Amino acid sequence: MAVVIAASAATAVVVGTLPRNYKSSSVIETGLIDYKSVRAVGEANPFIQEFEIESKFANLVELMKGRPAINALTKKLILHDLRATDSTTVFRKLKLGEKSGISQDLIEKYLEALTSRPDSIGILETDREHVYVARSLEKAMGYDYETIREKINIKRVDKSQYMRIEYEAEKPELAYFVTKNFVDEFMNSFYLRKDTFENKAYKFYHHLVEEKKAVLDKLNNEQVAYARNNGLVAPMEQAQAIVAQIKELETSRDAVEKDRRGYQKSYDVYAAQFEKYKDVYKGDYSVKMESNSEITKIDKEIASLNDKWVETGAKDANLQRRINQLKDQKVLVVQKLANTTRNDNTNPTLAKQNELFTKYVDAQSDLEASEQQVKSLNNRISELYRQKTQLVGNNAIWNKLSKQIETAEAEYKYAIDKQNQADVIQQSGEQEQPVRVIDPPIYPYKPESSKRALLSAFAGVGAGTVATIFLFVLTYFDKSLSSIFQYDKQVGLPLLAALNKLSVKKWNNFDHFFNDATNNKEVEFFKESLRKIRHDIEASGAKSFLVTSLKDQEGKSFLIAALAYSFTLKHKKVLIIDTNFKNNTLSNLSVKNLENNIATTEFQTNTTSLGFTINIPSVDIIGNKGGHNSPSELLSGVDFKKKIEDLGTRYDYIFLEAAAMNKYSDALELVDYVDKVIPLFDATSSMNSKDENSIVWLKSLKNKVLGGVLNKADLKNLN
Repeated sequence: MAVVIAASAATAVVVGTLPRNYKSSSVIETGLIDYKSVRAVGEANPFIQEFEIESKFANLVELMKGRPAINALTKKLILHDLRATDSTTVFRKLKLGEKSGISQDLIEKYLEALTSRPDSIGILETDREHVYVARSLEKAMGYDYETIREKINIKRVDKSQYMRIEYEAEKPELAYFVTKNFVDEFMNSFYLRKDTFENKAYKFYHHLVEEKKAVLDKLNNEQVAYARNNGLVAPMEQAQAIVAQIKELETSRDAVEKDRRGYQKSYDVYAAQFEKYKDVYKGDYSVKMESNSEITKIDKEIASLNDKWVETGAKDANLQRRINQLKDQKVLVVQKLANTTRNDNTNPTLAKQNELFTKYVDAQSDLEASEQQVKSLNNRISELYRQKTQLVGNNAIWNKLSKQIETAEAEYKYAIDKQNQADVIQQSGEQEQPVRVIDPPIYPYKPESSKRALLSAFAGVGAGTVATIFLFVLTYFDKSLSSIFQYDKQVGLPLLAALNKLSVKKWNNFDHFFNDATNNKEVEFFKESLRKIRHDIEASGAKSFLVTSLKDQEGKSFLIAALAYSFTLKHKKVLIIDTNFKNNTLSNLSVKNLENNIATTEFQTNTTSLGFTINIPSVDIIGNKGGHNSPSELLSGVDFKKKIEDLGTRYDYIFLEAAAMNKYSDALELVDYVDKVIPLFDATSSMNSKDENSIVWLKSLKNKVLGGVLNKADLKNLN
């Protein structure tokens, strides 16, 4: 918890000292979804559709972050800060190092060039010096391309067709300036790029039309001159009349073609809107229109009148009026057909669909009529050219010129068609802007939130998580036996009880230790744990117990003495046999000096009460003088197991102590003489490879091990 609080407090202090930033933003409409000329995909596969839409947005982001818009923005920033008359309006001050090699004179020359011809810097061979100055200034002021590109945040707004442009800076004026000018520069470069392509196409075909027209006029003039010079005047006069008629018809055709382009655009608009309803009407309107005799009759009459109108030189106003009346009549028939087919005045959606369909058919009717007129005019013009050719018979030169004129006429017509298509595309681009600003840049009056509380909370959680992981790692690799959890992980033997660390010097004898009232939690916990071990010993039904440990000085003697006294409180007779020949602490507690070795002593005559500072007068002890031999060597020739069994008839419980297992083999030699083994483990020690080998041996004894005792444990690790 302390780590969490400290990390949170430190983060709050650090965040509070950081400079506040201001963010300006703008939203633009991309047109990548609704705009029909740049629609991302169709509706065949929604997964592919979404992928392609995301790809289009990613491409647009890269286009927006391209060099044209950012470089133009950078130049504006440089001019703003270095040409400012008022120092308070400067966003950033120029700080060039002495090693930059750029003088104030070079800077002034660059600024002059930047003011007079900003778009041409770097193009001329003499501009290399300006480019070096520009890059140095941009880098020094943080206005270089890489820095601005990284800091400008452009992202799609949810799943819409809108893009949000954001820029965060240390000053609100700078944030607003960058966002506004970046949007302006991008829009300019985008439409300049778009207009350049469309204008190039239109200018190319416009020039081609003029070129083909000049060739055609030249050939016609050559033919006229040839007829005059070769006595073909009479046929030529007729040919000139035909040529004049052709020119009039071509003029009429161009006018009708212009109208046709307008009808085409109207038709495209209504057709796009009607696209989503086409399946609804496919089985009703379309079929009934195709099979309606009145509509068929009107279409035929319009076609016939178009031919007559062309034959009159496309000048008969009455015929044109009659054609327009027939078109209006056709629309009325279609409208009547729509009302009778799907008549439901209570359904506003259906009414809107019917109205839209009527406009769609009206536009279609105008388009078809104009296309028919263009077709009739072209046919008539071709027929007149053939007539002009026939006037002079089989004159080879005349016929050759006629063929050339026919070819030139076809090329001229092709060029006009292409020019008309380019004109439609250009006008469509002017009328429809797929990319436009929806929300202009906003001036950030308030700084962005420092998120101090949130960051502090995250820091606290992060520090707590790291601390927890650290403690977990320490615990995982911890080889100590400081707690019951560690005992279970490292030892894995059944646990009789955990005895907390206790100073015996505070007590003169066990009577005072067990019987006097005390408020000491450590003493009370120790006594209750000892009673639990006593209960498990009684419940085992065994008589003899071997107490051993992994290392020296882990508390075996004190545990045996304490257990012995606890049994006397229940009026049990206990015998202690000190078989720890390497460290005979229990023997030293005896009130009688021992003269003989345990192996040759009669147990009856050599038993004594346990005395010294620990007074247990009803507990007998068989001690030893100590030595360096092992139990099997000292007890050689003695039926020690039979002696213990005999003693078991006079005592309720018999406790033996063995030397540390890691250093001596005593426990291995004594285990066969007892019913159960009680290993003692020091909670203040850590496991090593020798300990692990000894535990493996203990586990091999299986049920012979009554359970382990964790000694000298810290009470706070046991709660």
